[in-house]
Amino acid sequence: MTRATRRGAVAGLAGLGFGAGAAIVPLPLHAKTPITAPQGPMLLKRRIERALRDGATLVIEREWEVRFAVQGQGIAIGGRQLSAHVEAPAALAALARIEEDRSTEAMWAILLAENGLIAAAGTYTQKHDIDAAASQARSIIAKRPESADAKALHRTNIAQLQKAGGALLDQLPPDLFFPASDTPREMTRKIEMAGGQTGRFIVRYVAKRARNNAWLAHAQRTIVTAIGDDERRSSDTWVMSAL
Repeated sequence: MTRATRRGAVAGLAGLGFGAGAAIVPLPLHAKTPITAPQGPMLLKRRIERALRDGATLVIEREWEVRFAVQGQGIAIGGRQLSAHVEAPAALAALARIEEDRSTEAMWAILLAENGLIAAAGTYTQKHDIDAAASQARSIIAKRPESADAKALHRTNIAQLQKAGGALLDQLPPDLFFPASDTPREMTRKIEMAGGQTGRFIVRYVAKRARNNAWLAHAQRTIVTAIGDDERRSSDTWVMSAL
């Protein structure tokens, strides 16, 4: 794909009736293998489950109508949110309502290179990878005062790891819409924590293509933040089907 521009994205989506939202964030382009996109509207679902303190879980579910359009040698994807639902502990009810009401218009358009990898996306996504998350955790820990209580220190360390690991969910997998492989992938990074503890990030990702097609059917990413035997899990599940 040639370098994408906001004007080009808008032009590519003009016939779809979708706005492009805010500024796009460039991502690296890779190989050149043409793909064929869905011809009609598709239903895209996302479910995020974030582990909270005390074993509680935050669940965010969204649905969009998405359409694919040829954009130069690549593809532009426009989206329109259909629904949003948040499940959260009672103490977070107000924040849950804010999340349900939050617009996701700024994540569109998403531009794909000719091999289906994401080349640019809206401001819904942040450019964080597992190394950036580890770096963020180190920075957070370095700036906070040390705690003399070992249990309090452990709780703080695992909370900071979760915070940094949560940033990974803000990044869309590069091959989300056209999975490069159905082979499960796993990445691990270790990080030295305060008090001599060692933390680690583990990211697992597996995707499945639609039957007889190259585009997404189902994908799941699991992020584990751990210190010793204390593990906290968050997950991100995507499903796409004909609307």
